[in-house]
Amino acid sequence: MSVWQLTQQDVDELVACEPRMAPVVAHFGLIAHDCYDDSFSGLVAIILNQQLSDQSFAQCWARIAPPARTDPGYLKALIERGDYLPCTQGKRQALHAIATRFVSGAFSHHGLLALSKEERHIELGGIKGIGPWSCAMFDLMVARERDCLLTGDLGVIRGLQLCLGLDLKALPPKERRRKEAELKAHFSPVGSFATFYLWEASNARFSPL
Repeated sequence: MSVWQLTQQDVDELVACEPRMAPVVAHFGLIAHDCYDDSFSGLVAIILNQQLSDQSFAQCWARIAPPARTDPGYLKALIERGDYLPCTQGKRQALHAIATRFVSGAFSHHGLLALSKEERHIELGGIKGIGPWSCAMFDLMVARERDCLLTGDLGVIRGLQLCLGLDLKALPPKERRRKEAELKAHFSPVGSFATFYLWEASNARFSPL
């Protein structure tokens, strides 16, 4: 893993998009976020992290044998032997599909990063158990795309309510989809920076309102 350190220019762009984020930026300063340097490790972590709190994910990750986090062949064999993994059967199947594709060469770190975002979502989304949230997390945490506002993420949803007074969960489905599209356009091209600060606000229960 390595650190994505935000710069003053990054946060200036964010505040220019949404001035109401200024007190959030002032409170947390120039934040840094851990990201994955390898597509396989990143995907393993993203799949395991689905619908888990940060604390639960940390406990789950600690119980995974280190080679299974980095070696597709090791993880594939582990699953095929029926060895224990601290996750649901659905996640287990998704992990096996990912490991199999890396072992066969269908997926590679550089190959996935070379794809456009849309092409990558088609490839990853073709695996049962990998949906829009997981694809967006890959864009953010592995590909390090600058414009990933994760409107489907619970931490971001809480952060939006705390920082902007917007409760996406209270909206009817059609209106929510429209609002999510508006938010992504509003924070473009720095949606990733917004995601980082909304996560911080959510975790700290910080609200400037």
